[in-house]
Amino acid sequence: MVAFSCCTYDGGWKEKTEMDNARERSWRGKFRRHGRIINPEGNRRDGKCPLTPLEVGMMLRGMGFDNTTSLYVASGKIYNSEKYMAPLRKMFPLLVTKDTLALPEELAQFKGHSSRLAALDYTVCIQSEVFVTTQGGNFPHFVMGHRRYLFGGNAKTINQTSGSLSYPLMIQISGGIDSSTICRKSCNKVT
Repeated sequence: MVAFSCCTYDGGWKEKTEMDNARERSWRGKFRRHGRIINPEGNRRDGKCPLTPLEVGMMLRGMGFDNTTSLYVASGKIYNSEKYMAPLRKMFPLLVTKDTLALPEELAQFKGHSSRLAALDYTVCIQSEVFVTTQGGNFPHFVMGHRRYLFGGNAKTINQTSGSLSYPLMIQISGGIDSSTICRKSCNKVT
């Protein structure tokens, strides 16, 4: 998904090459044609990219969630997950996924069926105490709508203000600002 968001993060030349190759396999030159050239670094700087796990952790910490908070990560395969998920796991040790909650034999009937796996994530997300979305798309919009319906409009949802967190969080990661200041200015908490 990161490749198809037309974004790059901090993985250097290797990550950039892998993302370019994934885009090329799927889109075969679509973004190399005149007038369609993409700028992944610019997209990231302009806040058009999903937040990294570290940025999500910083956002949640800035909003007052501590290391006793349970997190469920609803996603498919995460690119370079060992590297990118480590900071989030350190901040929130009670982090789980469908793979850590269910036994392999329970998940066997879902493997190889991305829509079924997404349905598992959806089921957990609509029942969660708080739902956090870090990017756009149908999945989070459906979850937010379903939760509003189920909870009479009182479902707690944290939705980053489009484009407002990426650049400040990049500065904070490099030692520039504190995360609570960023979240006070940039996070919407819908209750």
